[in-house]
Amino acid sequence: MNAKPRWNLLLPFVGSIAVAVYAQYRFVQPNSSWLESLTLYAIAMLVFAWVGWNSLQPISGSDRSGNDGRTRVRHWLIAPSVRVSLIIIALVAGVLAAREANSSTPPESFAVIIALWLLSMGIFALAFVPNSYLQGWNRERMRAGIVAFKPVLPEIGLLVGITLLAFVLRAFDLEHIPMNLGGDEAEMGLQARAFLHAESKNPFVTGWLGHPTMFFFLQSLFMRVFGSTITGLRMLSAFLGTLGIPATYLSVRETHGLRLAFATATLLAAYAFHIHYSRLGLNNIADPLWATLVFFLIIRAVQRQRRGYYVAAGLALGFSMYFYIGARLVWVMLAVFLAFWMIQNFHTLWSQRGNFVLMGIAALLILLPLIPWFINHPETFWGRYSSMGIIPSGWLMQTAQNTGQSPLAIILERTRHALLLFNTYPETFGFYAPQQPLLDTLSAVLFVFGLAFSIYKLKERAYFLFVMWFVLAMFFGAVMVLDANGTARLTTTTVPVMFFVALGLVKVIEMGKQVLMLPPRWCLHLVVLGVAVIVLVNLKFYFVEYVPMRLNSGDGGWLFTDMSRLFLAETQPFKAYFFGAPYAYISHSTIRYMAPNLNGMDVLQPIHAPPDFVDHSRRAIFVFYPARIGEFEFVRQSYPNGNRIDYKKPNGQEIFLVYEVDNP
Repeated sequence: MNAKPRWNLLLPFVGSIAVAVYAQYRFVQPNSSWLESLTLYAIAMLVFAWVGWNSLQPISGSDRSGNDGRTRVRHWLIAPSVRVSLIIIALVAGVLAAREANSSTPPESFAVIIALWLLSMGIFALAFVPNSYLQGWNRERMRAGIVAFKPVLPEIGLLVGITLLAFVLRAFDLEHIPMNLGGDEAEMGLQARAFLHAESKNPFVTGWLGHPTMFFFLQSLFMRVFGSTITGLRMLSAFLGTLGIPATYLSVRETHGLRLAFATATLLAAYAFHIHYSRLGLNNIADPLWATLVFFLIIRAVQRQRRGYYVAAGLALGFSMYFYIGARLVWVMLAVFLAFWMIQNFHTLWSQRGNFVLMGIAALLILLPLIPWFINHPETFWGRYSSMGIIPSGWLMQTAQNTGQSPLAIILERTRHALLLFNTYPETFGFYAPQQPLLDTLSAVLFVFGLAFSIYKLKERAYFLFVMWFVLAMFFGAVMVLDANGTARLTTTTVPVMFFVALGLVKVIEMGKQVLMLPPRWCLHLVVLGVAVIVLVNLKFYFVEYVPMRLNSGDGGWLFTDMSRLFLAETQPFKAYFFGAPYAYISHSTIRYMAPNLNGMDVLQPIHAPPDFVDHSRRAIFVFYPARIGEFEFVRQSYPNGNRIDYKKPNGQEIFLVYEVDNP
């Protein structure tokens, strides 16, 4: 009996040979990347092995096409050979995007590279669309879908309402809430503006302080819509913070059900800590979003054993690396969580090993353009850890030597302080600096109850997840790094902390119901009431008490923001003279972002006589830093008809002094 040709394997067979030939071609090209060629060869060999294995398998009846043309098309779409071909195309497209992004002669425009990168992800995801989605929709299937969808409409409506509320709380009046524009915000804004003006083009490298430039590129897209202003700078963070609310809901719902999911998501939507970082033009707020997405997708993937969720989890893992450096902790937390799960249920996870490999390939596909950069510039990958980690920076050993304490004692003391930041110790510096613990009194009490109950239930994955998440985030985000930016590295903790608060609230009410023999319906009503009270307390604190105090970014943020607004309010040509050195300079990033066209200069040396450097052709604005206000008298001697304005805090502390002279 003559064997029939295996036409379904022809495309991946030819594709594997073509990719291998191209890989060899790239190997012999001058200045080519060996990593690129090796990756292409690996793709070709894996596909070739797959073709060889399938060519030895008997042809099943399900492989035969039907007589109907639509049936043949559907069978072709779901054929394994077609899916493998799509994977080949996706991986090759990703390699090409990586090669062009890391070319020694960068292209004029990265639009084609970005499109190729996005196309590779889309094609890869298409290869794992469930067969049922490719079978087409008939009237019966649509009717069944509508019937199945109706019961969840109230849930979806409530989640949409919470998400819209979260967006309003994060996007309203971004220009002035918070009032201070910090230096780090402004630096990121300047990086984004460079993309906006095509001065920077490559989103697949690192920029200021080793941050991946993808975030700056995305900020520039928002600036195109909302303007190159403070609002435009901060709007991406508002969107990322808002997206974290439904992501948190999905994650908690998957592990703990509807009630805790809504309670946690609502509390997070109104949590002052989370709102604040959603209103800053920084990339920190992306961390909780990626963590919740990854955990939701991986839990659903393992429980439902569907490849699509593994692919989505891999894509989310890969994307997380393009944002704040702290997102690398998501990889560590995921590894710990999966190790715990495997100890409990080895066979379930081991049976999914192929899908975990697929997840890794998806993450690798996203990271392909960034990996060569890190390989060629390893200092950009480890730089922040080397400078901010208490061990690699030498801080730990130096402190131990200076204080006489052992390194372990210092770490234990830092651990105690970090774990009590939410209940006891006020946060007094950095980008937030609320001058009080990170939780209000009611939330702090409930947090302890929720954390204690979760530790009691630690053997259960659903509770282990959030305890592990909180502990690792605190350890690597506070204990093992220097405190230069305060809470900036703790945004990831907002999700488990709000989960513990919600869990504590539910458990306290459930216990009270049992003790007082309350009707069952009271439990839900009391949970809603408790959530509402905590929401109102947080909103009152943030918008009524905290915002007017202008505590974020310290005195420097206040100084340079008000100076910039002073300059922007001028309607006549002027030149500014800043008496700030060596404490502050007019070239500060906040001024460069808010007033980019400022005509000004630093007066570097103290003056002891009337100034002789003033441009008499235009209005003069003299600005004096508090430490140099004594030099104001020399300026007033020369220009006695000027207008003096003192900028002070509500407590009377001098911020700076301005002296305006119309005709110097």
